[in-house]
Parts: sequence; structure tokens; C-alpha cells
Amino acid sequence: MAAVKAREAAEAYYTLGNFEYAIIQAKATKEFDANLHGIENYMTAYQIHFAVSHKENLYRVIGIENPTVAESETIKKQYKRLALALHPDKNRSIATEGAFKHVKAAWDVLFDPAKRKAYDKSLIRRFQAACGSNKRRASECKPAQPQRFSAFPRKKASPGGEGSCYKKTFKIIRKCNPCKRQL
Repeated sequence: MAAVKAREAAEAYYTLGNFEYAIIQAKATKEFDANLHGIENYMTAYQIHFAVSHKENLYRVIGIENPTVAESETIKKQYKRLALALHPDKNRSIATEGAFKHVKAAWDVLFDPAKRKAYDKSLIRRFQAACGSNKRRASECKPAQPQRFSAFPRKKASPGGEGSCYKKTFKIIRKCNPCKRQL
């Protein structure tokens, strides 16, 4: 019961456009019931929307951390894995359709050699622009570290200001089941 409520909370956060809390709620769902059907696919859809909303590069949208070592076969395998996980017939999340479109757009660019080469050049220009002037060597400028998700966020309150997402999930459960024993 708690896992289903947490999954519903994740869907609600997604509809509000708060992808980070949707991911946190999906992780909470997995902790409540690891066998709940399709929760990994829900989380994958939220993570893709999060990457797109933070203007991550297309490699990260597909789930490849290091674009310099990405081969065509690696990209193809990752695309197939995501296409199966995000197919609307297999994933009932409301985030699925949009995530599937983002993955397909990334695939169209990264699998075509000419488009990929042009995209890689634009990434290099973007990286150099982020480093500042051309006087500094590119080796001195370190790329931004990818954000890590934690199931237990530190010093962050939920949008309602009522504490963590877990407390909010428990409040939802208590309101839905007032006659049952309190958690």
C-alpha cells in the first residue's frame, strides 16, 4: 500500500515538473516494495526528463557518461535497452511518452555518423566556452560533475515545506487509511 502511494506521489511530482522529487519518490517506492511491477522503468523515464530539463548532453540522455569512449555499438545497445523500458505498452507512467521521444531524438543524432560528428564539435565548443577564455588550457578546466541522486536528500525540504518526501508520503498514507494502525 505504501509503495503504491509513493508511486502515485512520484507521478504527481512529475506532473508538477519536479523531476528530482519524482525520482526520489520512485526510489522510495522501490524501498517500500522492490517487486512492484515497472518501478525501474518509471525511474528511468523521470531521469531522462531530468537530464533534458537540465540541458545535459545527448550522451547523458541516453545514459552514457563518457562520450569520448562511446562506440556505435554501445549507443545502439543503450538505445535498445531504453526503448524497451520506455515503450508506452510496457511502461504505464505518464512520463513515458515524452521520455521515449527524447531518447529517439538523441538516437537520431548519435547514430548517424555525420550528425554525431557535428554534435561532438558543438559539445567541444560548448565545453571551451564554459571554460572561459582560450588562454587557459582545456586540461585545466574540469567538466561539471553529474548530479548524484540520493534516496535521502540532505537539508532539503519538500515543496510544501513539511519535511522530507518520506514524511509527506507517510502523511498521505495516514490520511487515506485513518482507521488503520498508524505507521
